[in-house]
Amino acid sequence: MTKAWKKLSAVCMALILTFSVTACSGGGDKNSSENEDTGRTAQEILESNYDKSKDLKDVDMTSKIEYEIAVRYTSADDSSDDSESQTLTMDYDAKISDSGSDSMAMAMTGKMSSSGTSIDMNIYYSDGYYYINMLGQKIKQKMDLSKLQKELEATTNQTQLPVENYKDIVVSQNSEGNTVLDYKLNDDGLDEYIKEIADQMGAISSSSVSSDDLDSVKISSFSGQRTLNKDDYTIKESVKFVMENKQSDDGSITISMDITYKNPGKDVTVTLPDDLSDYQESSSLSLN
Repeated sequence: MTKAWKKLSAVCMALILTFSVTACSGGGDKNSSENEDTGRTAQEILESNYDKSKDLKDVDMTSKIEYEIAVRYTSADDSSDDSESQTLTMDYDAKISDSGSDSMAMAMTGKMSSSGTSIDMNIYYSDGYYYINMLGQKIKQKMDLSKLQKELEATTNQTQLPVENYKDIVVSQNSEGNTVLDYKLNDDGLDEYIKEIADQMGAISSSSVSSDDLDSVKISSFSGQRTLNKDDYTIKESVKFVMENKQSDDGSITISMDITYKNPGKDVTVTLPDDLSDYQESSSLSLN
């Protein structure tokens, strides 16, 4: 695997490890189709969805992320081309209450699986501290609300892309009477999406993603589907995109995310473990 491809893999792995999943964000195509049942345009539906979602203080969601690395290479004797792939999956449940306030609390439980092995993880936030229980270690780090908000933006992938970055929005109704929005991003939107991810990653980790790293990465395809309930809250989001190295054709990374939001708009109770006082304080959240 080339050095550039390893860098691309690192960027994408960081995306996975920060629980980057798609949530409710504004945007839409002014020329998109009209909803036959309500007469609203996709733009109007998305604006209503954003207005409802941006003020949510409590969230209860489940997510599944699949991360597939496909690598292409030439045999040692240059006689043939070959390829191999590896898949990492991540499942987690997350609850957040009183987001943005001093009393905010968060609890996440998850599992990462690959090649027949799995790693369990538990992540919490309470009283100004961020806690991680993973790989047999329990550590905590002081984190103020402004930094945590960046963490939550990465956790819920709240990328606020401009209206003009969305395209091909199609509005439909499913069998349960919910509104379904299928959408894509144009080239400018794809570039902006990568920048948003990098900004979020840099805000919550000690490592940073350089402009050279970003210049080497492209999203070759992106599609999403958002399902809204009768009150225009998001109840399900599915996103799939492919990341490639601009400088060579030696592989791709496909990321698929499926998220379900439970009872949006309702209060959420976060249950924290009794042993948070036993976590060791650290200046970073690195696990050795």
